[in-house]
Amino acid sequence: TFIANMLGCFIIGIVYAITERGNLMSPEWRIFLTVGFCGGFTTFSSFAYNNLNLLKDNSIFYLLLNAGGSLFLGILAVYIGIILVRTFI
Repeated sequence: TFIANMLGCFIIGIVYAITERGNLMSPEWRIFLTVGFCGGFTTFSSFAYNNLNLLKDNSIFYLLLNAGGSLFLGILAVYIGIILVRTFI
């Protein structure tokens, strides 16, 4: 779940940066790749289920680590995708 979510965030960053460059990608492809592909690829429901199980097990530290780490690293993955495209394309 974690790796799929981080990879999806990274891909969204790449797609965002490519569409930011102008006519390298049509709006239809952008929507397909971000909402369609990445939306289906990432697994928020599994993320929520995993966090619920941590809560039920009273593993508050791991719940906060998983939820906070996923949020922080997801944002970082988007940013890295953007920076890579801006640097190399």
